[in-house]
Amino acid sequence: MRRGRNVLLSPMLTMQQGIQNRLLSARGRTVTQDKIEAKQMKIVNEMRQVMTDSLKAEFLIQALLNVVLCGLLCYEQFPFLPDLTWAGLNDKGTVLIGKLYGIWGIWLTTVPALRARKPGGPYGMGYEEKRALDLSFLVLPFICILTPFASRDPAATFWACLATLAGLYAWSFTTPLQAASGPRRGAGGELPEPVQWALRALDFGTGEERGARREDTTWQDQLASYEREAERLAAAKEKAKKKVET
Repeated sequence: MRRGRNVLLSPMLTMQQGIQNRLLSARGRTVTQDKIEAKQMKIVNEMRQVMTDSLKAEFLIQALLNVVLCGLLCYEQFPFLPDLTWAGLNDKGTVLIGKLYGIWGIWLTTVPALRARKPGGPYGMGYEEKRALDLSFLVLPFICILTPFASRDPAATFWACLATLAGLYAWSFTTPLQAASGPRRGAGGELPEPVQWALRALDFGTGEERGARREDTTWQDQLASYEREAERLAAAKEKAKKKVET
């Protein structure tokens, strides 16, 4: 009688053990999938932080187009005027606003757009260009304020800003860098301490205020490593899926 009972219970125990194994396997599969998806999301977020060449080129084109826009506004050659009557401005007021932007536009838009590019790639920003843009951001406000005292023509201020920017580029690319290996890229130890403090304030939030260098000579290898890791995780996920099915 006992033997017959064991014979009847044996398949039930086997089935119960199988159900438990499947539940444990399903739980393990869920945990594994969650880990893989978490790693994949981390890789995606890190890839988003890499500035591509197309984005750097976009900043460069934006800076150049803004120079053309500022010139057109200063010479009153912009093809159309926006309707700002809702703001209480007539046509003369709109033209005046356009001239003001034409005077300050290089400092407000062109220089920040050029400084926004990260190093690396064909459109990246090097040490010499960073130094020229650093100094331009500090010098151009004085040009915009003082030039109108010598000439009230907005075009004169526009060309003075453009000449200053070009001159700083020429000086920076022909002058050796004294601290190219320092913690900060661009203008550095050759400038007075108050100027260096102002430049560090401009770079706050980029990591340079903590001494981190922004030079990114391995960004392409980093991006390729992220892609390889994503492919490896996808293959592991597919392998785990096939193992569960079998």
